[in-house]
Amino acid sequence: MSVNVCKPVLMVCLLIASGVCETTGAATRRSLVDRTLAREVVDLLGFNEKTVSYTDEFGGPREDPAGGYLAILPPPGERAISWARPADEDLAGGTPVVVELTDGRRYIGALGPFASDSVHRPDAGDDSFALLTPGFGVRVVSLDDVGRIVIDPWAGGTESRAAGDAGDIPGGPEDVLVFRNGDRLSGFLVSFGDSIVFDAGDGEAAFDIGRVAEVRLGNPAEGWSGPRVWLATGEVLSARGTGAHDAGSVGLRDEPTGATVVYAVGAINAAWLGDGRVVALGSIEPTSVSPLGGRRWTAPVRTGSSGTAPLGTADIEMPGPMRVEWPLPAGVDRFGTVARLGGTLSDPLAAPGPWGDARLRTVVVDRGGEHELGVIALDRDHPSAMITVELPGAGDTDRRLVLELLPGRYGPIQDRVLLDAPMLVAN
Repeated sequence: MSVNVCKPVLMVCLLIASGVCETTGAATRRSLVDRTLAREVVDLLGFNEKTVSYTDEFGGPREDPAGGYLAILPPPGERAISWARPADEDLAGGTPVVVELTDGRRYIGALGPFASDSVHRPDAGDDSFALLTPGFGVRVVSLDDVGRIVIDPWAGGTESRAAGDAGDIPGGPEDVLVFRNGDRLSGFLVSFGDSIVFDAGDGEAAFDIGRVAEVRLGNPAEGWSGPRVWLATGEVLSARGTGAHDAGSVGLRDEPTGATVVYAVGAINAAWLGDGRVVALGSIEPTSVSPLGGRRWTAPVRTGSSGTAPLGTADIEMPGPMRVEWPLPAGVDRFGTVARLGGTLSDPLAAPGPWGDARLRTVVVDRGGEHELGVIALDRDHPSAMITVELPGAGDTDRRLVLELLPGRYGPIQDRVLLDAPMLVAN
């Protein structure tokens, strides 16, 4: 394939057989998450399998063992909001698509035919297709691994899909075609490529890819573990930092292909560095939501988009005094977040109102009863606080995490709290 180096917009450079593209880049503001789930905002210089490099509060460089950290997050208040269209040279004349796999990986690339003869396009059967991706070249993707495919979400009339919106298409065992005019067909996807072959129950029919906005497959979602990277372009890769790197750059080794690409550190939105698994609290449906503070009713908790959230850990908004219970998956042994008084899904760093004053209580309930893990106080002078707690009974299959938002001395007025990227961890 043709190689494009040092594109300034994405700050990406490719490792090619003849050598390494030279990169320079300043440190980038990021939050480091240690093994207790405590967070520290630093100026990140880079990371690999051995070390995490950043500048300390005095501006000096530091290198810590990578084993001391689980994740990298964007700084407070910053969120990924859209997918970036690949540069024309990376599309090579093909059709741009976004491919989301059942394990949460996301590839942004192009389908052929390609205008360049230098693009190697391997043969793919009816149950797979070839995808040209920036940096890592052509991938062969199995349809059994795909959750959905969004076709040219940057075309007119599909702006919401370019922000990662999954739309209102219900999940289920059947595959679904969504046409650009809004029509839908349910059935079975036979093959996907230059044209789309679909069986809606009355025989196979071929559709031009230009007519289709999205394909949803009925494959069940899967969990994942091990290193993973969220790029600022919207791609999510099973990759890890590797090799020596200059300050301001990171070499990423793609696990499926084994290829290594050097990125500017600013092009990396978030990363999971551990070998365990992270579970987004927002991916778990609460079993109970009840009002507190003398209120007879409360609005439900509100959860952000996991598709655009770093690590898939969507923020959760608790709109007033309430008690919320979530079932805990077996094996998770730690919970961490930052609680922000006054924050909302649309404005995470919003200042609390003049009467904002609350306490947030963390509890685990199991067969032995309630175990209080901590209480934090939030007010205008101290609007945010970190929660990092060890969860008892990791092997118990009947546990619940409980958060109680309790009114302070001013009563239940303006007691709204945002949970920033709340996550559960199983090591």
